[in-house]
Amino acid sequence: AILRPGQQAQIKDDRHMISVLEHIDTAKAVAWKNGYFRFDNTDLPTLMRQLSRWYDVTVSYQGNNMQEYEAAYAFVGQIERKANLSVVLKLLELGGVRFRIDDKSLIVMP
Repeated sequence: AILRPGQQAQIKDDRHMISVLEHIDTAKAVAWKNGYFRFDNTDLPTLMRQLSRWYDVTVSYQGNNMQEYEAAYAFVGQIERKANLSVVLKLLELGGVRFRIDDKSLIVMP
């Protein structure tokens, strides 16, 4: 497939097909290359997966209802990837998210 500006290729699960996505958010697609995490109505579990990979921490959630975390938060904006984890967590706390850090574990609290 030949991609034009504003398109993105996606490999299907079976790895035998490539589909072309039209009209993607190019700023979001290249934010990582420019040194940013970019969020556009991103739920908390998705955001925490990105932070977990980047800062090499294990994320867990206090409580039993993961849907509560998915529904309660939607984040918009961008954060520099070179920012310290403590700075990122302080920004998220402004949105009402609470955390506890235990060595290399980050516990999200209701």
